[in-house]
Amino acid sequence: MNVQIWNLPRLTLPRRWLAPLFAIAAVILGVTLGHLLTSPAAALTVSAVVIVLFLPLAFQNPLGALLLWLVLQPIADKYINFALGAGIPDLSPTRLGILFLTILTLARISTGLRDLAPLTWVDGAAVLYVLGLSISALASSNGFRSLQVAFDQQIAPLLVFFLVRNLIRDRADVQRVLFALLILGTYVGAYALYEQITGKVLIPVGAGGATVYGDSGLRILRGLLGHPHHFGRILGITLPVTFYLLLREKRTAKRVLYVLALAIMFGGLYMTFRRTAWIAGLAGLVVIQFFYPRFRRLFLVLLAGAAAVLYINWNRLEDSAVGTRVQSGDTNTLNGRTEGWEYAWELWQRQPLMGYGYGQFSRIARAEGRRDTAVESQYFNILVSSGLIGFVPYMALLTLLPLGLAGILIKSRDPFMRWLVVIYWGAHASYLINAYTGDVNHVLPTAVLLVLAGATYRLGSLKPA
Repeated sequence: MNVQIWNLPRLTLPRRWLAPLFAIAAVILGVTLGHLLTSPAAALTVSAVVIVLFLPLAFQNPLGALLLWLVLQPIADKYINFALGAGIPDLSPTRLGILFLTILTLARISTGLRDLAPLTWVDGAAVLYVLGLSISALASSNGFRSLQVAFDQQIAPLLVFFLVRNLIRDRADVQRVLFALLILGTYVGAYALYEQITGKVLIPVGAGGATVYGDSGLRILRGLLGHPHHFGRILGITLPVTFYLLLREKRTAKRVLYVLALAIMFGGLYMTFRRTAWIAGLAGLVVIQFFYPRFRRLFLVLLAGAAAVLYINWNRLEDSAVGTRVQSGDTNTLNGRTEGWEYAWELWQRQPLMGYGYGQFSRIARAEGRRDTAVESQYFNILVSSGLIGFVPYMALLTLLPLGLAGILIKSRDPFMRWLVVIYWGAHASYLINAYTGDVNHVLPTAVLLVLAGATYRLGSLKPA
């Protein structure tokens, strides 16, 4: 058989033409983008440009892309969004980024390009929790919308946990995760300080609400994360991580930077003016000092210094707006929370197995004429939302996450690994306390906790250095 090969002429350009052509293309692209950015399509243009830049990064460095999402999530979800029309969920960076990275990671695992992280009981509890949430949501009167909210607030962080465990390859990657948490905690603390000091809401989120505490006149944080609860939850996790980095660092310059980061985070935590956030932050550090001798010495010195400052300034503090805020409120009902919990318990008893679907508590409370439509407890929210089919695996997940790391602490002689387990325990304790008096209805606090958990679990499965 005769085969004829056609030699097509190749288009070649003189080298001296390349620079002018690139310049012309850059000008055309710049003018086009400039026109789009000043048109009604500006938001869509920014979103498209960011996504075009994110996808190649996700292919080349998926862990880096995930950590970039983690650090920029509060800003990205505010300003970047693909509106897909009525009845179709918008594509936020969280939905698009997490789903794309999950599909990409699963594809690489299935083709042997990446190993699957060892499965644990935590994974089983997580799968059952997702199933319980999904079944309950789809069976509710507002099925698809309920599932959408459940994904944004509960399922997406669990996917982040899966991604971190499967994208980390070595100890250097674990260190990168810790640095990302450091950066996030530092700028969250810095933003809280900025908003409280200047009174300006730099990045407004949501519909707002009250801007001052009625009992004291202190400002309520409304920018970036939308509620002071979320600031407290994130800082309660990133503070232990920063202490860990400080105690492991030998270079003076970096130690100074870590001390500055700690000062910013403590300042931001104070500026939440939330007693639960303060208690949770302190409780996490107390847990750590029981198991981490080197941290214990530093913690006791800091605690003694803080106690001395409080003692010296007690009278002045007692008469201040902060003192009024601390002393005010009805402690018997936790500022009315117990009334909402009693109502939540009553609702759960009506549908104990399946619940009402995630995110439906407020709608039901309004329909039944309740004055307060917020449940203000993550535990009651899950119980009412998903019934026993979601609540039981959720509590199992919260229990197994710290317990699953106990073996590492007992068996390992590697200080990097052992003390990271203890740091996670402190962060976990802080998260549990914060969840007791507030609904964790933002993706980031849970994602931050599970990023730390995923890194700790993955470190335990890596071969010793």
